[in-house]
Amino acid sequence: MLTLSDVQGLFPGAMSGEEQQSPPTEDLGFWSRDCKWEGNPTSVSIELVVFGATTRDGLAGVKIAASTGTTNTLVSGLGDEAHYWEEEAVGTNGLWALKGSYSVDVTAYFFDPFPPEPLFHPLVEKALGEL
Repeated sequence: MLTLSDVQGLFPGAMSGEEQQSPPTEDLGFWSRDCKWEGNPTSVSIELVVFGATTRDGLAGVKIAASTGTTNTLVSGLGDEAHYWEEEAVGTNGLWALKGSYSVDVTAYFFDPFPPEPLFHPLVEKALGEL
């Protein structure tokens, strides 16, 4: 869904992305797919997680991601609903968006300072467009 070039707009030091093992969630009413791009040091990374709800309860579970973070603000113009969030205690920030029964979350890990919200928009917009 995203190319290395796409990710390097947010994270210039990113190396090729790799699919990550997703936990089994079918019994929770949704599935997920995860790809991660690391830098140097490898703790600094970007992740794209795509969720697909298969039940009403699964969609409710997927939406829980929208309420995360010590900072959480609504973002307009992306999908049906979108939120920018920061979780300073664990060094993460990102942008989550919902489109129908699918959601896309792009998370930055251990950047100092956090990447600004507008840099996430093209990644989330492209991933939503691929759904």
